[in-house]
Formats: sequence, structure tokens, C-alpha cells
Amino acid sequence: MCPLADTALLIQVLLLLDLAKILDNSGPLTGRDVVLENLRQLCLLRKFPEYWIKYAIQFWKNCLNKQHQVDCSLETMKEIGLSEDQIQDVKFSMNVSFGVTNMRFDQEQDNHILKDQLQIQLERDIMVFPAIVINGKVHKV
Repeated sequence: MCPLADTALLIQVLLLLDLAKILDNSGPLTGRDVVLENLRQLCLLRKFPEYWIKYAIQFWKNCLNKQHQVDCSLETMKEIGLSEDQIQDVKFSMNVSFGVTNMRFDQEQDNHILKDQLQIQLERDIMVFPAIVINGKVHKV
């Protein structure tokens, strides 16, 4: 695995840790939203690595806790300079990672990219511990 991919994995783990407060489905976002954003970023990294860090920074600034995260993500991709064709390529890669070319993300499907990332985490003993939010304060195990 290339160092850039290692960086992506680390940032994805940190993003999950920071977003643990939304994983309980009580906020505007859900754990599903977090997982799909992680997948979107992994697809972007694989297809257009030169844009990924700009995207990750802008996404963090623009979209982190917005309810319509997908729309914000697409706007952020445009903002950092991706063309419509490149954005469609990232979206297509997300679909293909589920083994289909046209699907709705409300279906439960295995995803080979996410499975690969989980395997890497297991092989490298990367652990993401759960957290809970009480009165707006994150408490980690």
C-alpha cells in the first residue's frame, strides 16, 4: 500500500472517532452517512489522488455536520476543481464497489473497498473505540 493510502486510512479513522457522536442516529447525520462519506473519499483518493487532501480539508470545513452531506460533498468536489466527468467517475466507483453499476445506497450490500479497509485495520491492529455523547460532550472508552 502506498503512503498516501496509509494517510487516507489514518484520516478515515480520525474522522470516525470525531464523528462518533452522530452514530446513534439522533442527529442530522447517521453512521451510514459517515460510512458513505468514507467510501466517497476512498474512491476519490483512488481515482484522483491529487485532489483528495484538498477535498478532505474543504469537506471538513464545509460539510462536516450538515444534514445534506451528499449535496455538500458534490459542491465541495466542484469547488476544489473536479470536472463533472471526474465527479461522475467517483460516484460510479462508489456504485461499482458494491458490485453494481446502478444502485440505491439504502440497500444493504457488501462493499469490497470497505472490506479491504477493514482487513487492513485488522492486520495493523488499528482499533477504533466507541464513544458516547452526553450533553454535547464526547466521552470515549
